[in-house]
Amino acid sequence: MKVDKKANMHPFELEETTDMVPNAKFINNSANSVTYDAATDTYTIVSKADTSSWGYGVRLADDPPLWVPYGATYRWTAEVWTPVALSVNTDYNNTTGNSDTNWAGNDNDATGTRLASVISIPANTWTRIYRGASNTNNGNTNNLPIRDYSSLGLVTNG
Repeated sequence: MKVDKKANMHPFELEETTDMVPNAKFINNSANSVTYDAATDTYTIVSKADTSSWGYGVRLADDPPLWVPYGATYRWTAEVWTPVALSVNTDYNNTTGNSDTNWAGNDNDATGTRLASVISIPANTWTRIYRGASNTNNGNTNNLPIRDYSSLGLVTNG
């Protein structure tokens, strides 16, 4: 399974399109392998053929962390190509970085406002996908920033 990110896409952006994180900051999240080619700004993911509903893919690396200021929305966008049709699943995860101030475990964003485009990718077609979340949860009474470490999984249903 090969998934590529086109060079002109930015993995994480604020709504105002301010880059929060440089390209090449994704890491393996249960895939067989994830490689990054800086010359073409392309990730290749080799994913298991499996029945996992979460899928196998990438997540945002911890260094540097992606801190989303209170009141802000981030959006992750990519162009994806695969030789076989598959589904995409996102496990949204974010924290304040201090377990004493988390109000909803690892889902401290405003879950009802999460952004998501297509959940399936046809075979042999470049498909633009995006995911995102807002740091506007009513439980965030101290207006704290949240650190995002969400993952994108390819559901192969092998």
